Amino acid sequence: MNPPGHSSRNDQPESATIKDAGWLKEFEQTIKSYAEAESSGRHDEAQAVALQALMMAAEEAERNPTPDLLLIADAERCEVAGDWAGAEAARRKVLALRESELAQADARSERAGDSTAAQPDDERWRAFGLIAKAHADLSALQKRWGRLDDAWNSARAATAAARRANLWPLLHLTLQNETACALDRGDVASALAAASEDVRQIEPGALHDSMRARALLARGRCLVASGDLAAAEQDLAASWELLEPRSHSAFLAGVQRTIARWWETTARLRARKGDGSGAVAAWRQAVEKRREVAALPQVETPSSLDALASALKEFSEALSQAGDLDAAGAALAEAETIRGNAGLPPKSAV
Repeated sequence: MNPPGHSSRNDQPESATIKDAGWLKEFEQTIKSYAEAESSGRHDEAQAVALQALMMAAEEAERNPTPDLLLIADAERCEVAGDWAGAEAARRKVLALRESELAQADARSERAGDSTAAQPDDERWRAFGLIAKAHADLSALQKRWGRLDDAWNSARAATAAARRANLWPLLHLTLQNETACALDRGDVASALAAASEDVRQIEPGALHDSMRARALLARGRCLVASGDLAAAEQDLAASWELLEPRSHSAFLAGVQRTIARWWETTARLRARKGDGSGAVAAWRQAVEKRREVAALPQVETPSSLDALASALKEFSEALSQAGDLDAAGAALAEAETIRGNAGLPPKSAV
């Protein structure tokens, strides 16, 4: 029974249900239009359709907030306010909710005598996918907070759940996070294993080229860290070939983040090769891209500010090695100011 003054979606009048069905049909058509444009190489059109889909999803979430969305919004508010303990508590509530949904699905299957593993489109598949996302969100929060071991454990739990979901795009996201967490801990072997698996499991086709670019780039970063610079250059070249046609999609944060990572990895590669001035130039490009992403209204979050501050810190180190101490000090001071204003821990404490 619902509390007084509250109605579930099941209690809504038939006209609301019809409206929801109409919205869903329109949203599915929008996603289909995006896929068609992206597969055909019409990247500007794909960008416009993607923005339309994002706006539709945001408006629907605002019209019909669910308990999980309310918890996620609470976590995001806490994080923006620098209340990391509050943000973690909300994220753990989301995870507990997802795990309870899986338990309920298992109980229903047991009563029905069905002990099969999760398959695409069934209730348990959905539950595992949502559990993976909850673990991944918790990992990202812990990573920004500087709790690298906790972030790694949550990242591995996310990947384990994604495997049970049988959904390779979700596995791509969790392997990307697992790679980043392993690198943060200095575990290059584990990072390279995760990144290499991701490259192998991306399905063929132009529709998936953005994910393929991210996977190649992550592996390239691992190869730089391992010292295999020739292989790293090959992955960077292959990823840029996929990214370049999409590089003008200035309002799509995901594309611009990936381009920023490309410049960051290029800077590290140049530094490993002894090209100090080239590393500084690449870091300058990376910082500029991070600024652009942080300024986008839809992603003006602690995550984007953390990435900008981290890029500025490495830019400062490159400038210092190149002998430009004044510019290095300015970049480091800006990084520390950004982290302080966002309530993030000092990078030296991470």
